[in-house]
Amino acid sequence: MKHVATVALIISLGIANLSAEHRPVKMTFSGSMVATTIDLQPNTITDEEQVGGNGTLGQFTFRKLRADETTPQGSGSCGSGFGPIIRVAAGGGVFRFQDGSLLTATVSEGTLCIDFDHQMGHLSET
Repeated sequence: MKHVATVALIISLGIANLSAEHRPVKMTFSGSMVATTIDLQPNTITDEEQVGGNGTLGQFTFRKLRADETTPQGSGSCGSGFGPIIRVAAGGGVFRFQDGSLLTATVSEGTLCIDFDHQMGHLSET
């Protein structure tokens, strides 16, 4: 009976330590994004992103594939300029940290706009 009580206590303490905790994470990175021949979805253009950086969780590399629709949804305000707005259809990637741990990411929605006035793109993803 003592053994069962000890195991129950250990399990309950272990579960208490698994509770989720939200913490903000900041990362800075640089790298490249290029079009690929990979076809994630019909009527899209797939981009491959490869970056490296540092942040709250340490040094990392990140590789992502993202599919953008081929037809803009229209034009509008983009940053402090004006340009076409393109919907992000799908995507996902993986962070690899210095200790070898991995964190996967899925893109569920987003928009890409191109500010022709300032020759800059703006990407927003969820």
